[in-house]
Amino acid sequence: MKIKRIVTVFFSPTGGTKKISTMLANDLGQLLGLPCEEIDFTLPSAREKNYHFSAEDLVIIASPVYAGRLPNKIMPDYQRCFIGEDTLAVPVVVYGNRSYGDALTELCLIMRDCGFHLIGAAAAVSRHAFSKTLAASRPDERDTAEIRTFAENLAKSIEEDRCQDPIFAEDSPLGNQAAVGPYYTPLKEDGTPAKFLKAKPQTDFSICDRCGICVNVCPMGSIAADMEVNGVCIKCQACVRKCPRQAKYFDDAQFLSHVKMLERDYTRRAENYFTGFMRYKLIIFDMDGTILDTLADLTDSVNFALKKSGFPERSIFEVRGFVGNGIRKLIERAVPANTPADMAERVLEDFTEHYRQNCSNKTRPYDGIPEILSALRDRGVLTAVVSNKADFAVQQLCIQYFDGLFDMALGERADIRKKPAPDAVYAVLDHTGTEKKDALYIGDSEVDIQTAENAGLDCICVGWGFRGEDFLRRNGATVVLKTADEILRYV
Repeated sequence: MKIKRIVTVFFSPTGGTKKISTMLANDLGQLLGLPCEEIDFTLPSAREKNYHFSAEDLVIIASPVYAGRLPNKIMPDYQRCFIGEDTLAVPVVVYGNRSYGDALTELCLIMRDCGFHLIGAAAAVSRHAFSKTLAASRPDERDTAEIRTFAENLAKSIEEDRCQDPIFAEDSPLGNQAAVGPYYTPLKEDGTPAKFLKAKPQTDFSICDRCGICVNVCPMGSIAADMEVNGVCIKCQACVRKCPRQAKYFDDAQFLSHVKMLERDYTRRAENYFTGFMRYKLIIFDMDGTILDTLADLTDSVNFALKKSGFPERSIFEVRGFVGNGIRKLIERAVPANTPADMAERVLEDFTEHYRQNCSNKTRPYDGIPEILSALRDRGVLTAVVSNKADFAVQQLCIQYFDGLFDMALGERADIRKKPAPDAVYAVLDHTGTEKKDALYIGDSEVDIQTAENAGLDCICVGWGFRGEDFLRRNGATVVLKTADEILRYV
């Protein structure tokens, strides 16, 4: 499949949707070496045409989100105006920090029915059209980086001719018509419905210079030459945001109460969502410090064994630095210097017996890890654990906290060399039938970085584990994640 151009189509009354969709297009154009074209679908005249796209096009089709759906007055135009011929396409919806609701599903369904072959989809955040403060700085530097990563994944899928769309099948979340619910009911500050369908922008004629900008930018063509609204108003805010003299405004009490509610209740940073081609077929995770916080239980068992032999106990911070190379090395580091080998062996035996019975007392998954593993499984990605932790504990903890979420789990065993040797990684690759280029290793320590390098796998590190970002970067980490949800952006 030879793509010759990228076309971005957007309905963007206030500019946020245009900014995000063209950012994605420009990134793709740079990565693929292709020219980019734009179709501004905002004004009525642009929606009177039909647009035909061939198999040589890559089309990004973008819409703002209105009340959790596509704008109801514009949706028929999306259904009617675009015609694809198995054309590769990426639907994008842009929302103002509240929720994108079912809008992305809706746009995916429409474009699929119009003859497009969907290779990815995105919901991204921009400043809310109703507010000067809600997501005012979005898209920001973090958003820009996430969009770039999404573009890299899409570009790789095109270059490797791996553009499949199973995630948009009829039984998938983005391909299920039954998943599209009703429009969101706006609320006032007191939580009751805000009814402002008939609200229209007003004009402060004391500062209006009758330049006509509001007339020209109205996507419904509803503002007359005298600045009065004589047609449908979809509350897009184009006239308000683009008036250079700030003469256009809304004074409807229920509308204003809804805006105050949004600014009060939706100040948290809403996340972007990207889906489509998965860069990797297999993700291999380290366990301690990566998917599970095991430090408290490890410390308790170390101190039990040390105390039993009359040795001084260790702090949790000391144990944090001891882990990573297996339980024997953990005990060698924990016992006092020059401890006789037979005494160290007895501490190891006591630790092992105690930890076997107490390995899950305080251990917990890191925030978001079970959800991320489920999401990977839903997308057909294989998952595995490779750890230097005793194999009995790896198996027990996987069953207790991640039952059914891993295809394979390997801990320290006599027949497999410990990390950073690549043996356990190779065993997982062989078991799953995966090539090195299709696998990613995720860990939290210098041992994990070395393991991935020795195995020939790409590697990303997590900053929430036992080492910390600065240490990891000094030891060769190029990507250090801050939250679990970032994993999906790299796979």
